[in-house]
Amino acid sequence: MTELLEKIESYFQGELPENEHLAFEKQILSDKTLAENVAFYLQTKQITKIVAQERRKAEFENLRQQQKPIVPVRSLYVRYASIAASLALLVGMSWWFFSPKVSSTELASTYIQDNLTTISVTMDGQKDALQNGIGLFNEGKLAESQAIFVHLPNNAEAQKMAGIVALRTEKYEEAIGYFKKLSSQKELYANPGVFLEAITLLKRNQNTDTSQAKILLTQVVQQKLEGAKEAERILGMLGN
Repeated sequence: MTELLEKIESYFQGELPENEHLAFEKQILSDKTLAENVAFYLQTKQITKIVAQERRKAEFENLRQQQKPIVPVRSLYVRYASIAASLALLVGMSWWFFSPKVSSTELASTYIQDNLTTISVTMDGQKDALQNGIGLFNEGKLAESQAIFVHLPNNAEAQKMAGIVALRTEKYEEAIGYFKKLSSQKELYANPGVFLEAITLLKRNQNTDTSQAKILLTQVVQQKLEGAKEAERILGMLGN
């Protein structure tokens, strides 16, 4: 168990060699027990952080109260009230983290509706085909736009759009394939591949999809990948 914990820790700290990192990622996708252990690790880390913060707040309040010329009974009351409040918050936050407030599918659907139904078009003579495809996408002509995107295999933006079309048409395996290929392009300045793969898993919501999505979203936040702010918000709503 200790060895597994160290492996999980190394994975999230980015300390594993690239081949081991990819192998561990594939194992998470296929091993339900491992996925659950990783999800529990993330939840435990977050709750531990909150407990430490509340303990520091309580200690600071105690020190502040001790510096005031107040009656000892009042000081005791403040101290115990602070401890009680911290414990109550811990219990509440534990429930909050382990109990999702909204379904994964609903959360993903809202994100897709708000962010992946209309894409801005920038006219550029060198990207006519891509911009035409995005224009068709914005008109709701998904099949026609996809026919353009798939013929631009070396264009990262086209790969992203092809994945979004597949996601919108509920071809989840196809979408994940596009987003994985996109995220593997390390030379890109801003790469939403990992984030969009997580959204796809949340939308599909089968078996360990939600646990795997949480892992990817945590990776986005920790590595400050594109979508980090939104990933942090979604993790909070998922209870992680």
